[in-house]
Amino acid sequence: MKLKLLLCCFIIVAGCILHGAEIEKNSFRVAFDKNFKPEDAKKVSETGILPGKVQTFRFPDTMVFDLRTLFKTAKSRKDSAILNFKIISDSDCQRAVGLSADYWYTCYINGKFVGTTEPVGEDNFLINPYNRGYKISLKKGVNQVAIHTSPGNASWKIACCLYPDSTGWPVKQEDRNNVFKALFPVPEKIIGPEVIKVSSDSAVIIYYRETKDAVSVAYWKKDEKQKKKTISETPVYGRIPQKNLFRFELKNLVPDSEYCYELHSITPGRRAVSGSFRTAPAKNSNHTLVAISDTQAYYDNRVAAIRKMVRQGTFSGADLLVSLGDVADGLDDFERVYFETFLTPFRQAGVKVPFYPVRGNHEYRGIDTDRYSDWFGCPYYAFRYGDVFYFVVDTGEDKPRQKVGHTYTLWTDTEVYFKSQREWLRRVIKTEACRSAKYRIVLAHAVPFEWEKPYYSEQIAKFADCFYGKNPECRIDLWLCGDIHSPYRFDPVTKELVGAKRKFSKKRTGALTAKDLRDIHFPIYVNDGPNGAGQRFSATRIEVQKDSLLVTCTGEDGTVMDKIRIRKGKPFEILKTTYEKYIPYGSSK
Repeated sequence: MKLKLLLCCFIIVAGCILHGAEIEKNSFRVAFDKNFKPEDAKKVSETGILPGKVQTFRFPDTMVFDLRTLFKTAKSRKDSAILNFKIISDSDCQRAVGLSADYWYTCYINGKFVGTTEPVGEDNFLINPYNRGYKISLKKGVNQVAIHTSPGNASWKIACCLYPDSTGWPVKQEDRNNVFKALFPVPEKIIGPEVIKVSSDSAVIIYYRETKDAVSVAYWKKDEKQKKKTISETPVYGRIPQKNLFRFELKNLVPDSEYCYELHSITPGRRAVSGSFRTAPAKNSNHTLVAISDTQAYYDNRVAAIRKMVRQGTFSGADLLVSLGDVADGLDDFERVYFETFLTPFRQAGVKVPFYPVRGNHEYRGIDTDRYSDWFGCPYYAFRYGDVFYFVVDTGEDKPRQKVGHTYTLWTDTEVYFKSQREWLRRVIKTEACRSAKYRIVLAHAVPFEWEKPYYSEQIAKFADCFYGKNPECRIDLWLCGDIHSPYRFDPVTKELVGAKRKFSKKRTGALTAKDLRDIHFPIYVNDGPNGAGQRFSATRIEVQKDSLLVTCTGEDGTVMDKIRIRKGKPFEILKTTYEKYIPYGSSK
């Protein structure tokens, strides 16, 4: 295999020289205009004339360039560009060109159509020029290449190269990424170990390494190593399976106790990886949960915002770190979205407390969506922390399954899944851990009232019906969520919906419908998000105290936008706020 890779690498480097054609790396030019259409690239490939303000750059030896370095504020699908460059050939010949992009492209050479990923988009999250190969005809001399492209959710990468001959890539599809790594070696990616979903009697350890391995975990209560327990991979037909992602569920733990663990590799020479965590107390515990949601921004902007908010003290003193969903617009590279640009920045900034994920509707989208359950397990779960019982629910996609329109809805069918979630929820509310809790809090992505998406609220009401009505089967003390990208709160005693001042309309809309007012009798608090009525990002802090829940919403700039105290059966105590009351359309008050 190594010989094969080396031979392939040699062919890539030497092939273009032997066949007398090469991409002129100094010829790359690009113009940005949201009105560009795919057919505009054809004209540019015929004339070599690029309209508008033109920027030039040298294409890197890695054969991948991110256009967001030139247009940092580009919006996915809303902006477009035409990229133009030259291929120099010493004769008329047949060759193959490799192209890839994040996310959409249409390519022409000398006025002739080459290939496109529009309107569906690229189908491989690893952007490199070996994902797709196209046969092309080159003429002697200068050949003009023009590519119409639109940005992806978080990057705008363009990858291209010439294959050695006209037949395309000479090795199997599964070898391509290995060849790319051989050409451009990078340190092995290792994520974790990370301890998540910690409760009073359980925890989950997750660990990832780029090269496959077999790993076991040994864990024990601190100062009781002689009683350690080990979880190992079960052999399959006599062979221990090797994989990249490891997820260990530790059960029957002792509340409010420190545990140590070690991850052991079966590969000789690899050192054990160790860590520790503390289980949640079983009762009588004041604690602080801090939640963030809808961090839908370019990778670097998300990292910068997280670091800024941590520096300002927004997450100081937290015992639980929660994502209320929609970490990004979609999951096209799960590890990069959830770890490199979300959880890792928290850890690097000193926020080391256990992480509790909530799935949002955008976690249903993208080519890497299945990785969510691979990493985090079942998206709905429950846990006890002191006197509080937490329900983590999955509110699903905000659109029904359909055969036209958004392609991601073709892959989403939650009818059976939501029935299972309802059955699970009805079992959980009957447990002693839930019934004996002083407070019961729901962590969700979406709001349970109609707002602008009745389909969304209807599907939530079907599985969470045990929380609804004046005399619910299970009375909850708070529904904490995100999704609508504006901060709001609903007081079930006063029936008021209050939120940030509208930026784009003088009409203060958003009061609950008559049906909502009839069915919903629990407090609702909604975290902020981009392009809404509040700030771009915010974090909501829940301080569980002896006789109340102290709730504070802090904006990205450190401003306390809202601070209230919730007591059972009483109106919210407003301690500080910048919010205003929302009233429906047509009302003069």
